[in-house]
Amino acid sequence: MKNKFAFTALLLFCFTVCFAMTADPTGKWTGVADSATGSMEVTYTFKVEGQKLTGSIEGPEGSLDLENGSYKDSVLSFDLPINGRLLHQVGKYYGDSVTIDFTARIGPIHIKLLKNK
Repeated sequence: MKNKFAFTALLLFCFTVCFAMTADPTGKWTGVADSATGSMEVTYTFKVEGQKLTGSIEGPEGSLDLENGSYKDSVLSFDLPINGRLLHQVGKYYGDSVTIDFTARIGPIHIKLLKNK
């Protein structure tokens, strides 16, 4: 009986580790960016290949492609080209959500994104 329990526990552990290693933020994520000047809904689309992160962000004013993207240990890092400058953004993948942080001219912005179904 002990061996059966130990074997089941080992299988469960292996499954959990394998799933955690393959999980990444690939897909569409939507949230609301709140700032001193108001709120706007944004949708980020991420694609992870190894440690390379690509994708885009869509908002009321259109779409922008992510540049210089990387993904490692659940941390996302990328730039958005805005008016000839790059706005650096950093995020964290939690499985059921992604948070994004950056500083704009109007101050710090924090966005919590939920996966689109």
